[in-house]
Amino acid sequence: MIKEMRGYIKFLVAGMVLIIGSNFALAFTSPGSRALSMGGAFTAVADDISCVFWNPAGLSRIKNLRTGSSLSITIKNRESWEKFYQIAKAFQKEEYAEVLNLFKEVEAPFGSAPTLTLEGFVTSRLALTTIPQTEIEVSKFNYDEKTFSIEIEDKETLLIPLYLTVATELPQSFLWVGGNLKYFFKGFKHYSHFQFLLPTGQLQEIDPEQTGDAEPIFSGDIGLLYELKGTGLTIGMEVKDIFEPGIKFENFEEELILSRKINVGLSYRPTPQVILSVDVHNLFKEERTFHLGTEINFYLVKLRAGLNAGTFCWGLGIDVGFFNLDFAYSEEKENNPIVSIDFGVNI
Repeated sequence: MIKEMRGYIKFLVAGMVLIIGSNFALAFTSPGSRALSMGGAFTAVADDISCVFWNPAGLSRIKNLRTGSSLSITIKNRESWEKFYQIAKAFQKEEYAEVLNLFKEVEAPFGSAPTLTLEGFVTSRLALTTIPQTEIEVSKFNYDEKTFSIEIEDKETLLIPLYLTVATELPQSFLWVGGNLKYFFKGFKHYSHFQFLLPTGQLQEIDPEQTGDAEPIFSGDIGLLYELKGTGLTIGMEVKDIFEPGIKFENFEEELILSRKINVGLSYRPTPQVILSVDVHNLFKEERTFHLGTEINFYLVKLRAGLNAGTFCWGLGIDVGFFNLDFAYSEEKENNPIVSIDFGVNI
């Protein structure tokens, strides 16, 4: 029986490897490695291009023309992804019985949540960026050794917004203001629930497959920064998705609501080389979270650490001439790592 199934196992393993590969390709994304490595305590810091996401008022504090990209990914249930890697290795060695045993060890749910930031044109007053966001989740993966079949339920959501950011410093006030006009011009949602029969290679639909494009919508953010002159203190606030628009997908009844979020922060620079920061996100909601961050600048190398709602984060940055590279790592949960990398060019 195992020999007869080699072709179908090969088909399934190849499909899973392609899925894993596509996730990692999309994963090269992020709303800011520096901010993530500082635990998300960035509302009152917001002095690099990731301010487009964290606080648009910070755009007016960027001194140089800049371009670059940012990439990150959250891996949900890392152990299940590792099982697929072991499945691929076992298949290469033609250990087909081991492949079937490993199928039984895969536990759902698992998935990934990649986000990509592409900086088109960035100055101290105007920026045009896009931040595609993807969520991929396999909610069921059940292998039945009696029927040699696998039940799979999965869903994917993709959103591509275009950010137009404008910011300025009010004259003689130490107050910076900024805002985002966000146009969600592309979106996609997919759902499937099926059974894969290994002996025949057939797919049997359990629930109807659903696919739908999103209707384009507009949304907006507003941000403020106020510097207390001579103290090293800066106060920041951002209101995200002010009007709470809903995104509708064809063939799906439920809307994706972009809920309004109010984030506030305080940063302190005891010296130009050191930053300490604290944030409260979702200030007026029960889901509010607290964030702490720090950065120490050793000129060529910057070391960072923070607490993101109690989760330890760390990272570093390297500046060489016109180029800068940033990296961040944390684990949202024990088995859910977050990795982020930024690359930028200052002109």
